[in-house]
Order: sequence, then C-alpha cells, then structure tokens
Amino acid sequence: MNTNLSRNINRGIKNFSVIGSGLMGAGIAQVGAQTGHNVVLYDISDAALDKARASIETSVKRVAKKMEQDKAEAFIAETLR
Repeated sequence: MNTNLSRNINRGIKNFSVIGSGLMGAGIAQVGAQTGHNVVLYDISDAALDKARASIETSVKRVAKKMEQDKAEAFIAETLR
C-alpha cells in the first residue's frame, strides 16, 4: 500500500470500536490506544473485559520500560486513559 495514501486515510479516524476482547481484539485495542485513538472494546462479559484490560496494562507497561522515565509515565497515562 502506498504509505502516503495510508497516512491520508488514517488522519480522519479518531475513534473506533473493537468487538471481542480476546488476544487479537485486545491487541488491536492496545495498538489503537498507543497511537492516540479513542478505543471502545466490547465483549459479552465484564470478566472478559477485565482480563483484557489487565493484559493491555501489562503490555503497555512493558513497552514503556524501553522509554525514558518521564516519557514512560506520560505514555502509560495517555494510553490507558
């Protein structure tokens, strides 16, 4: 795909929803949140959503360990808001 075209298409997307909070859905939600999108994650049970949230938090903190301390804290807070 043409990189410039891809960037132009994505500029207008600020919000999106993910249906299903399993491994793939949680991963998609995490990447979206890390790139500044507002993400709503749906599943049939609160337990599944709680598990996905915990998994996403752990993964985001792992990514943040590779950053400088002040940037890491801001990254975590912004991603998990």
